[in-house]
Amino acid sequence: NMVSALTARIMRTGVKALFLVIGILVICFVIGLHIYVKTGSAQKIVFAKINESIPGSLSWQDMHISLLRGRIEIRDGILADPEGKQVVRVDDLVINLAWYKLITGELVVEKAHIASPLVDLGLDRDGNLALVRAVYSPGGQEPPAGKEKKQGGSFNVVAEELTLSDGTVLYQAGDGSSRAEISGIDLTADANLFAEVVNFTARVARASYTGAKIRADLQKFLASASLQRDVIAPVVVQAETGFSKVSLKGSIKDISGKPYFTLAADVTASLPELSDALGLHREFTGQAETRIEAEGNLDNPDVHVHLTYGGGLLAGQPLDASALDIKLKDKVLALDDAQVKIASGDVFIQGRSDLNKMSVLPIVSKNRDLDAISYALSAKG
Repeated sequence: NMVSALTARIMRTGVKALFLVIGILVICFVIGLHIYVKTGSAQKIVFAKINESIPGSLSWQDMHISLLRGRIEIRDGILADPEGKQVVRVDDLVINLAWYKLITGELVVEKAHIASPLVDLGLDRDGNLALVRAVYSPGGQEPPAGKEKKQGGSFNVVAEELTLSDGTVLYQAGDGSSRAEISGIDLTADANLFAEVVNFTARVARASYTGAKIRADLQKFLASASLQRDVIAPVVVQAETGFSKVSLKGSIKDISGKPYFTLAADVTASLPELSDALGLHREFTGQAETRIEAEGNLDNPDVHVHLTYGGGLLAGQPLDASALDIKLKDKVLALDDAQVKIASGDVFIQGRSDLNKMSVLPIVSKNRDLDAISYALSAKG
């Protein structure tokens, strides 16, 4: 009995000593790896491996990796296309990871922040995005049969806090015919891969677009949405120019099956501002107010549009006021009691249009079979 007890005690002591040695070795390995990744030679290896895998080039001014803190910092990161043109620039990128949660099967990003990113979405003369050409070669070989990348994985990815501040996006057509710039972008988001949850809010301080016939400026933009599996709700969009504004709220259900949506939008449009944006030569004055309510599937929604115009000039012609209601239900479009006030009196318009013979509605397809539309219209005044 004494020998058995002594043997058991020795075994327990030996097991504890073994675990202690393993723990010390793991700590030494982590510390050694932590010291190594902070060296210049390790960063050069990272540089080389990344740049070997993409047509463009990736560089940064400074990088700090702390395995003990689970922190990655990159300053002045730049992605260039094969010709050396800068397509992405990031002043600061900071990522904090919770390493200890890997043992529970989760890769957790506790906090990630991108400061002052600039993304150039310019097109070349062949219509290719420079950003795409920087990371993907069109002539690249497809993976061999049987070696396609596996979908999914055993690790869940959780982003507890993602933020982006003072971002800028540029766009220019290859022939220079159109140009757009979005600046002052702020973004906050969180996500959970396995739970299929994403929440985000984006704000834009300024946006502009200049084309051959259109010129538009946006002074404020806000968008937010929450995705929970097959439901996106609520979806909120707000936008303002100098005198016009849009406010929209809605939801989408069963997005992976047959999407069902609800939408309510209020639009205030300044006609002089709209005329300038579209480059119209006739004179437009006054303001139009529109309320849009919609619900249903994309192939057969119920829609109600109420529009009022307070009066002014339409293409140089005086108009005292107008109001109209348009309803779409079961693919029948109805114009109910549209009223137009002009100097010589009031004009009332009614009409119906049957869209049932169309395979799809014109608003959701480019293939518009307009000959399949039947309609009736009457006016009196």
